Amino acid sequence: MSKDKYRMTRKRVEKKLAARYGVQVREVHEVIMKGVANPLKRRREAWQTAKYRYAQREVRR
Repeated sequence: MSKDKYRMTRKRVEKKLAARYGVQVREVHEVIMKGVANPLKRRREAWQTAKYRYAQREVRR
């Protein structure tokens, strides 16, 4: 268990908010990323996602 019990990752916060308000995690993610996150971090995350999806498609071939 981590030393800081009160610190949550962004993913965990998104899941909890989605469950609490009855919406999809993706919707919560979009709101958080637009309003809170650093644009540079957002671009990096989008790039990592794109690389991962490309790699998955290449593996399936």
